Amino acid sequence: MPEESTPLLCPPDDLAAKLRVSATDARLLVALRAASSRFRGAVRWQVHKVDTTILANGTGTRDMILRARDVTDVRTVQIDGTTVEVEWDADGTLMRSDGRLWPRGRRNITVDLTYGFDPIPDDIAVAVQDQAEVVYNIIRGLSSKQVGGITLSYGQAEAVGVSQGWVDAVERYQLGGRA
Repeated sequence: MPEESTPLLCPPDDLAAKLRVSATDARLLVALRAASSRFRGAVRWQVHKVDTTILANGTGTRDMILRARDVTDVRTVQIDGTTVEVEWDADGTLMRSDGRLWPRGRRNITVDLTYGFDPIPDDIAVAVQDQAEVVYNIIRGLSSKQVGGITLSYGQAEAVGVSQGWVDAVERYQLGGRA
């Protein structure tokens, strides 16, 4: 489970209105944290805006692809402590301005950068909201419930399944995914 300070990928108010509960409802917040964490795991990067320093492996190639997308700023890049000038793009690809190859090595390149979304794109928020709603509505350990003449049956699929919106958003935003 991510830290409580890790931003949710869907506003609690949106799901709260749909479920007719308070935006501070503990189960709702747990469901949103779980769905946000699951989305981050599926796309393999943070998604929300982050100012950070990444320690990367030198590839011995002209282009180095960072484990980040939607890069908005690259402040400094160092190879073994020596600052180098780079060209970069929003997809997280770096190229040395002097045209030289990145030296091979483990954790020999430091990149100080900003990447991620602020605000979170609507399709991510909707996918996370849908997943959080499923998590919120599943009663753990309950396989069926009868009220009057209506019987509801729950299976494992409801707890782990995903919507087509989720599949599309993961495909669109995963590292190496379509733009």
